[in-house]
Amino acid sequence: MHEAEAIALLRRMICAEPEQRPGEPYDPGWCCQEHAIVTSLALCCLGVRAQFTEGSALFVEQRRVLDVGFHSFTLVYENKRCLGVFDASAQFGPVAGISVGYADQYPNLFVSLYKSLPAGDVIFAKMQQAQKECAAMYEAKRAHVPNAETLRWVSETPFGHWLRTTVGSQAGIWGKAAVIVAQTFATGKPDNRPNGFNKLSQAELWRWVSQTPNADDFVARTLAAPSNESAISP
Repeated sequence: MHEAEAIALLRRMICAEPEQRPGEPYDPGWCCQEHAIVTSLALCCLGVRAQFTEGSALFVEQRRVLDVGFHSFTLVYENKRCLGVFDASAQFGPVAGISVGYADQYPNLFVSLYKSLPAGDVIFAKMQQAQKECAAMYEAKRAHVPNAETLRWVSETPFGHWLRTTVGSQAGIWGKAAVIVAQTFATGKPDNRPNGFNKLSQAELWRWVSQTPNADDFVARTLAAPSNESAISP
């Protein structure tokens, strides 16, 4: 699949300005929840088993550790085997989004999934053992299989409020975004994209997404269908 192109589109679509709100942890503007939900829906449209997952993460560049106490990401499966993590939201050091096939793009990156995140010198010991300079270490606490209810999710994050202001409503927007991202996974670019697509601003992208045909019924069918019956176009 065209993972790099999908990450690039997801990062153009889903991001917010970093913000330090009173009494809350620093928000780097990654919008990890929105990334995980749209990604999992998009992959399911392609017949790939994916779960949006809540947990925590450590992002390490050499001796610098970014400890993210709450982080959402997508786990990708084949049959009952986890193939890896897909996390378009992650941004640290040279890394801007992590695909299942990350090694081709980031040969010095080590990605792993744990029942409990390592601590202290264990972090660096694992990196040294893997002979890598950067690491993304994930802990999954709750995994969700996307379903029709996921399509009705309402984001109450700063990005969600911006999106509602930009397009008027979040109703139907996640299904539309999922189809567009699924098409990008499949072919490297979305179908029926407007002229100058690569130069559209974030707001222009979402206005275009909002004007595409309603996709909720189609996406709900693919979520309920056996994987070999899923498709990528309504």
